[in-house]
Amino acid sequence: MFQIFTLFLICLVPPVLIGIEFSFFDTMLSEYGLVEIAQELIVCFIVVQFLRVHKKSNSKISLVLALFFIVVLLRELDFLFDLIIHGFWFYPCALIGLMMARIFYKEIESIKKELDAGLAHIHAPIFILGLAILLVLSRIFGTGTFWEMILAEHYQRIVKTVVQEGLELFGYSVLLLSLISLRRKESKPQLHS
Repeated sequence: MFQIFTLFLICLVPPVLIGIEFSFFDTMLSEYGLVEIAQELIVCFIVVQFLRVHKKSNSKISLVLALFFIVVLLRELDFLFDLIIHGFWFYPCALIGLMMARIFYKEIESIKKELDAGLAHIHAPIFILGLAILLVLSRIFGTGTFWEMILAEHYQRIVKTVVQEGLELFGYSVLLLSLISLRRKESKPQLHS
């Protein structure tokens, strides 16, 4: 019941935060805006959760996922790296990617076992849905040419940005829901018969 209620609430997060940002702030979904900050905070929470699981159980897949979401966070913070040089975010992300490849290479068998166990978990479909929203849906709807094709001469970049950032926030929120649900399940005492 918690997941159903929370999923409905999560559906409200993007439009509410976007509405607040446009109504009360002059950030227009910029890197300094409410929506971007919410995304970055959620990604930080996700990283901490995967690192917590890795520390507790030495889970290799949790370490790889933590590193993956660190890359996602660095990409979200690309505007800070652009202060060094435009596109500089790529270098720390590439280094983390090499670390992930090394872990995969050295730990492939344990990663396969952990992945199989993880995919069998009740919260896995919610997590996968969050990833699909984040990595597929928001990218497709965040493509300027897609919106230019649909809106033609009426195209305005802000429409694309609102939809893309809203879907990203929704995807992050769904990922957050899956991790909170998992954590709630872990913290409940198990009844043994």
